[in-house]
Amino acid sequence: MKRLVKSLIVSLFLLSAPAHAEDSAKEKSSGEDPGETESVVPPVVDTKVPTKNEYETLLNTWVKNSDDSVHAIPRNWLFLQEQSGAYGAPSPLGLDATMFDAYGWFHLADSDAIRLFIQLNPTQKKDELKPEMMAARLKRYADLTQADAIVLKTSATPSKWAVYVVNKGLDAPQLSFDKGPDALRLDFPAKWLSQQLAYDAVVVGNEGDYLVLAKLRPLKRGAQGLVLRKSAGSLVGDAEKDVGALLRVLHETDDYVLAKVSLTKSERSKVSVGSKVLFDQP
Repeated sequence: MKRLVKSLIVSLFLLSAPAHAEDSAKEKSSGEDPGETESVVPPVVDTKVPTKNEYETLLNTWVKNSDDSVHAIPRNWLFLQEQSGAYGAPSPLGLDATMFDAYGWFHLADSDAIRLFIQLNPTQKKDELKPEMMAARLKRYADLTQADAIVLKTSATPSKWAVYVVNKGLDAPQLSFDKGPDALRLDFPAKWLSQQLAYDAVVVGNEGDYLVLAKLRPLKRGAQGLVLRKSAGSLVGDAEKDVGALLRVLHETDDYVLAKVSLTKSERSKVSVGSKVLFDQP
């Protein structure tokens, strides 16, 4: 990932800079509006650099005023196995919630409500669930746990890992993976999930001239990230997509980072909420 991001950064400069020089020459001779060209645009240099406390205030202000509508991807994840367990089928997988939540912005949905539901409704405990009943059961469990998405370990041989996004429907998975996390302990599931989605952060809002990113894995101040163009509507990142901007992390918290665009391909370039970001750090 680190080598890939470096190559994309180089591409952003090398592929765009010659076009910029050529277009500039054409503009001088033809009188075209410079704003009509797509070229590398350097950032506006701030005369006053905000302090760390000011960055913290900006980010805290955004978090305080934000609501769920700005979250461009699922946050609360429920992990289940299709085969029968302590709560019947499907059954919650035992993950380390503290380690999962600490890895990044993703949150592990609490499955205790499922246990209580089965205790109060013992006839709902099934050793095996018919395929046509699965969507309704997933919906029930998502409602009970307030999950935005469900990761289901299937009972196929070998098993696959299916991802359902609640607001996109539960009749069929949106994603499927052949290999699951190496272990269910520590932060392995959270790390696996971010790797499968193939990006490190997602733009969830802005505060003034700054972008607010939800980080899917640990990030450090000063880290440089590449914004993938036209990625706002996708659940999975695609490193082959065109790079629209380069940004840098200015301040970080447990869940979010405050960043600022340092280079864009076009003066009219706008980073949309939901855009996926790749970072150049391990």
